[in-house]
Amino acid sequence: MSILAKTKAVTFSFLALSTLAVAGDPGPEGVPVDLSTLTGEPAGNSAAADAADAAAGAAATVEGVTDGAGNAIDGLDTTSSRAAAEAAARETMEQAANEAAEAVGEAFDRVMEALTPAEPVAPLGNDRVEVYVSDQVAFAKYERSAIEIERLKLEEARVHLGFLYSEGRDTVFQGGLAADTAITRIVRLSFGARGYVGLLGDENEDTFAAAVGVEAAYKLPFERLPLELAASIYYAPDILTFGSSDRIIDTRFGVSLPVRPQLSIFGGARFLQFDTRPGDEEVDNQIHLGARWDFRDK
Repeated sequence: MSILAKTKAVTFSFLALSTLAVAGDPGPEGVPVDLSTLTGEPAGNSAAADAADAAAGAAATVEGVTDGAGNAIDGLDTTSSRAAAEAAARETMEQAANEAAEAVGEAFDRVMEALTPAEPVAPLGNDRVEVYVSDQVAFAKYERSAIEIERLKLEEARVHLGFLYSEGRDTVFQGGLAADTAITRIVRLSFGARGYVGLLGDENEDTFAAAVGVEAAYKLPFERLPLELAASIYYAPDILTFGSSDRIIDTRFGVSLPVRPQLSIFGGARFLQFDTRPGDEEVDNQIHLGARWDFRDK
């Protein structure tokens, strides 16, 4: 050990002993020294403690920033995952909706296919005789395809002549032409014109009129029960009605069932009214039953 080192050690020991002695004895004025004010640490240790505290605070700050950044990253990851989940859910819903729409479309096609009869509601292509009776009215009609009338040269059209007689001694002749249009295999529409000559039971109540109207037919898709529904309405306005009436309304509803290739039976109701002056003459407002015979080629 060098002399300088020995001198420093002796000096430090002396100072320590002096401090202990002073701490235990009264000072120069006889006032004891308060030991509680002494920390027992060198003066330089307080600066080190402050530095350590600052370092610890900096470390805590760094740790807080790191945790905040981590939480922010976790938040971004959560938002991204949520957006991806929502996009996947939307895609799944769209796919499910498309599949449901396709299923509904296929079901609708199957229903329409099932409701389509094997034979369509075809226009009249042959001669036909029709007769019906009710409690107060008898009616007969002869119908012929216009295709067979060379002068007309109308495809899918038909002409007819009819005769009605009622219990009230009303006699009505009618005739007309109707052009058929097949809307679908199960629906047929017809547009036509009719002429009426009414010899009503009361004296001087004769009527002549020209009417226009529409007819419709629908065939049910049952092979064992091929029912055909039909309806028609014809109207003659005042300007086309002459004689004792102002107008004519003729409506009819019915359902028919073929029982033989050429024979069909039907039932329905007809409302035939002549608006006469001063009142109305209901020539036919009865439920009727009848039969229809088609002259088809064997």
